Amino acid sequence: MEQANANETLFTSLLHLQASLITADSLQDMLNRLQRWARGFGFASANIQLFSDRWNIGVPSDFTYLALTRSAFEPLRIQRLGNELHFLGCLNGA
Repeated sequence: MEQANANETLFTSLLHLQASLITADSLQDMLNRLQRWARGFGFASANIQLFSDRWNIGVPSDFTYLALTRSAFEPLRIQRLGNELHFLGCLNGA
């Protein structure tokens, strides 16, 4: 039962985080909100990576460290997700 309560707390916190992130005024504001959430939840930090081929106008120069190529992600995808559909959708390209 304790694990179920912890899972519910995390899930609820992630829903609130999502709502906070989508209202951010800028990418930097979103990253700041993510860091505040992570620290408030007891983590040292949190990071995101964005597929470099999905930036409509290219990666902003201040955020090149967020770019992730699909070829770099592929080994992780195969190891952790396989070919199954997940909440992110099919990660096999397209």
